[in-house]
Amino acid sequence: MRVFYRISKKRKSRYYELTSPFEKYLEKAGIKGFRWHNLRHTFVSRLVRVGVNVVTVKELARHSSVEMTMRYAHLYPGDRREAVNLLTDYQDKRSQTGT
Repeated sequence: MRVFYRISKKRKSRYYELTSPFEKYLEKAGIKGFRWHNLRHTFVSRLVRVGVNVVTVKELARHSSVEMTMRYAHLYPGDRREAVNLLTDYQDKRSQTGT
């Protein structure tokens, strides 16, 4: 897994290799069944959860399509309810101001 770009040209690879250290620390912490890729899912899901536009999330995650981003963007059960509540609040405010 190549994640971080190496500035020094003295090494063979242009990237830092994190697979071994990551796996070593997971084992040391007693964490099983966790992969580096899980962090990507968490990153995308949390961005969507706090309301970041899906196109922006796609760009940040460097996905090739919004469809790929949506595979990562696990929605929480309360998200649909919150969305409807936002619409209801918006309508209530409009009717109070008469617009």
